[in-house]
Amino acid sequence: MIKYEVGKPFPHKNYLGKGEVTIAILNTAFFDVVCVLSGISPNERKDWRKGKLTVCLYEQASIPFICFVFENWNFDVNINIGKVQPDKIDEWLNSEGNIINLFLVDAITGKLEAMRMISIPQSMAERIRDICEQQSDCDLSEIDKTIQATLSGISTQFMIQHAEIKFKL
Repeated sequence: MIKYEVGKPFPHKNYLGKGEVTIAILNTAFFDVVCVLSGISPNERKDWRKGKLTVCLYEQASIPFICFVFENWNFDVNINIGKVQPDKIDEWLNSEGNIINLFLVDAITGKLEAMRMISIPQSMAERIRDICEQQSDCDLSEIDKTIQATLSGISTQFMIQHAEIKFKL
């Protein structure tokens, strides 16, 4: 069993050493978000743990972009179903999970700075899965290219403003 402890090294070393990144990791509960940042402020830590949070869903070319909006900052993460082990895709697409674990990790030290568990409405979770299911009809080798093109052409703020679903915690 993996143990997550604030102030200790983040146990998934394969997400470290890549600079600032935000990654979604699919699991049986729904997915985890690992946000690796440099220069994390005390306010960002506080927001992460218990600040007001809005979760938004934006879709572009069968790719769900989930935006996390705090009072003074935000970030987005996308889901590429092609990154999941092929034998786990159907199980994940048909699950009922709606739990998102958020991990804030310092890019320099690799330490877990803050974590939070949230649940989103089942309808929002189902919509995210529906969008991911559409990816199976796409050329999976093109999904990363589409993600990169979207991220270079559309800001997180645009995604938030044009989100099809928004949920406030």
